[in-house]
Amino acid sequence: RDKKRIIGGFIWDWMDQGIVKTDDKGAEYYAYGGDFGDPINSGNFCLNGVIFPDHTPKPALYEVKKVHQPVDIRVREISTLSLEVLNRHHFVSLERYLVKWEITRDGDVIQDGTIVMPAVQPGESFHFELPAKKIGKTGRKGRYFVRIVFTLKEEMPWAGS
Repeated sequence: RDKKRIIGGFIWDWMDQGIVKTDDKGAEYYAYGGDFGDPINSGNFCLNGVIFPDHTPKPALYEVKKVHQPVDIRVREISTLSLEVLNRHHFVSLERYLVKWEITRDGDVIQDGTIVMPAVQPGESFHFELPAKKIGKTGRKGRYFVRIVFTLKEEMPWAGS
């Protein structure tokens, strides 16, 4: 992203193009080029999608989701939960989103909230702090995580709110 004129990482196939076949032991698998006795084929070139033939996601789908996300978040200062949000959209502001956040300790939600995004224009950044109470030194050890999710304020033709 820091190079202005370099592009790449295009998706060649959205979905694998395999057909369910059963082996000699009765196990099912996705068959592709050569598995049908065809000597001239494309080999495994037809199994290079980001979802399997049955439409279940491959790990690559989550990588694509991260790379294509229209909003980036960076931590400016962890002790104050100060964040920087970058609008990677080309034509719309971030005011269409709500920011839902939660802090968990060992998987249990201990704080949460919602923030209404201001009209951050395409390509611009916005700095804010999560309005969380300071956890401090409670003496309780555990694994803490901050989860931040951008959701649509209102339903769109292509997604619910």
